[in-house]
Amino acid sequence: MKKNRLVPMLAAISTLMVALVLPTHIVLAQDEPPQDPTVMWSIAPSEQQPEYTYPSAPVLIPPSVPYAVPPPPSGGGIQSAYLRDMAGQGKNRFTGSEVFYLVVNVSAPGRFWLYEYYPKGEVPQGHWLYRNRWIGNAGVFEVGPFVPEPLQPDGQYVLRLGFRSGGTWTEYPVRYEYYKSTAPTTDQVPPPVITSFSASLPTVKKGKPTTLTWNVQNAQTVQLNPPGIMLGPNSASVSPTETTTYTLTAFNSKGVSAISQPVIVTVQTSLWDKLFKDPALAILIILLVVAAVVIGYMLMRKQPAPVYAPMAGGGTSTAAPTYAPPTRPGTAAGTQAATAVALARLILADNSQIALTGGVKTLGRNDFQRVAPADRSSHISRSHLAIGYEGGQFYIEDRNSTNGTRLNGSEIKATGRHWLKDGDQVDVGGATSFTFRAS
Repeated sequence: MKKNRLVPMLAAISTLMVALVLPTHIVLAQDEPPQDPTVMWSIAPSEQQPEYTYPSAPVLIPPSVPYAVPPPPSGGGIQSAYLRDMAGQGKNRFTGSEVFYLVVNVSAPGRFWLYEYYPKGEVPQGHWLYRNRWIGNAGVFEVGPFVPEPLQPDGQYVLRLGFRSGGTWTEYPVRYEYYKSTAPTTDQVPPPVITSFSASLPTVKKGKPTTLTWNVQNAQTVQLNPPGIMLGPNSASVSPTETTTYTLTAFNSKGVSAISQPVIVTVQTSLWDKLFKDPALAILIILLVVAAVVIGYMLMRKQPAPVYAPMAGGGTSTAAPTYAPPTRPGTAAGTQAATAVALARLILADNSQIALTGGVKTLGRNDFQRVAPADRSSHISRSHLAIGYEGGQFYIEDRNSTNGTRLNGSEIKATGRHWLKDGDQVDVGGATSFTFRAS
């Protein structure tokens, strides 16, 4: 019985979890706009709607230049939208046969909706121009030209823009007035004009303030986007934590709006901010540091171990390994040096020896001139060659000498290191030679 009760209990819990999770991940659909143009969609239209373009709709010219600010990870939206005339000037009132364009700025690729509301009291209330139209690039695009129709009624129109990108849905209303005649109406109000909009500091550190200032004409109210910022009469202080694009919208008493060009405030982020924001970058840097430590450790282990000479009375000297000077065979000093510290020997032309005790030793004219003919000793460079000890084995390397070094008859100048083996013959600049003997 307990098992039978457990199944419906688990089913109920699963249903509750789905009900709690779905609203945060799935946006339901409202396919038709509200009747009132001042009311926003309560639920975003569905992306499953088929794409639709009104037969005589103005042409949509997609953006060709990517938007300057990277889109947010959760999706993008409409940054700004305004109307312009043929001369490129922003306007919200058109007369006669005057044509105009709609300019839209989006921060990410997405799907675009555009609905035109007719003046209040007209039937029908309006019609779709574009529905679920794919915009493949972030940036600025245009819709136009809008050409007045012969029977187009006078009054205020509203273009309701919608944009869906990722999990984000944004709306933007653009209002304009159209009159067949240029004669002013009794209730005509001049359209608002934004003469300036700028930031005192276009680049700030994260969380530091900058001041947005503006000047407007014929405006009753202004609105700053993104919203939620306290506005003064002609300025607002903002402290962005990431690079942000701001736009200003001015409204006159009739609700006619004018929208500014975007102002971008760039936020300088520290390395730590980037690491916390991008875990992949943090992991990469950690891996590089670990790799550098491991490589350094391995290189240190490859260094030859010091060879120390026994001290009189027992024990071992703590002094660094020393180079034993050439000694004559049979002498007390030569016998002691050869038996005490030598790991290998160089047998010179007169049968004298140079004992090798490990480490790296550079040999040159001072070491070989006494065994070289007087007229050839100058062929030996002051720093002619080096013999080193690594990993339990000796190597030889020419030190960019003037007349070169030959190992068993082969020139090794500028060829790097060469391992030595017992009996190898080395010619020093054509002046003298020696034989390598491993102990």
